[in-house]
Amino acid sequence: MKIKQFDKLNCGAVSSDIEKALKSVAIKYGINIRTGNGKFTKDTFDLKLNIARVVSGKVISKEVNDFKKLASIYGLKASDLGRTFSTAGREFRITGLNTKAHKYPIMAECIKSGGSYKFPVKNVKLLLDK
Repeated sequence: MKIKQFDKLNCGAVSSDIEKALKSVAIKYGINIRTGNGKFTKDTFDLKLNIARVVSGKVISKEVNDFKKLASIYGLKASDLGRTFSTAGREFRITGLNTKAHKYPIMAECIKSGGSYKFPVKNVKLLLDK
């Protein structure tokens, strides 16, 4: 399919295909590559790539480093990274900190589905203390 002009739908498809195409590069260098946010006009599509090292099978992303460095500011410990908590009948693992998200800065993944979620600090602190 040839693109006549960029729109939200085809930009999403292109982004997904780029991420798949870069898998072999990521494997070759032992890194993680994922597409980030993008912006488009009808004629152009700018896409951010997030590239991080992988150490002992774990991605060392900006969000991981931010959590380790800044957890205490949020009333958490660096050792809380990777801890699990349960809410709404599902179990989540803390994966990082998004310093630009003021309401929902704690990043977590659903253990069952692998989906990414964000949570407010207050809720995570309460759930970790259970």
